[in-house]
Amino acid sequence: APVLLTLSNGVKKLEVRQIYYLEVQNRMLHYYTDEGEFVVRGSLLSAESILPSDVFAKCNHWYLVNLMHVTEVHKNTAVVGPFELEISRRNRSAFLEALTKYMGGNS
Repeated sequence: APVLLTLSNGVKKLEVRQIYYLEVQNRMLHYYTDEGEFVVRGSLLSAESILPSDVFAKCNHWYLVNLMHVTEVHKNTAVVGPFELEISRRNRSAFLEALTKYMGGNS
């Protein structure tokens, strides 16, 4: 199902596969997508409730990553599309587990 973002100037429809990752900053969610960055008010929790949990995983406190776009994982970095994101020690094992599960189910 597509994701509808309520932006200041209207509504934006995104397909899940278009989203690379989300970042939360000061109660604002930044959606990084293949069409650029979109900012909406909200929390990662609210985003997690509408995004498919088998496709998105937190690599740290601020980032929710679309596992479809993860091409590499280094010691504490995930390569997500054109981005390199830090993986926190706290989220590392859950993130790798989610990625492994995702790869296994979608290979």
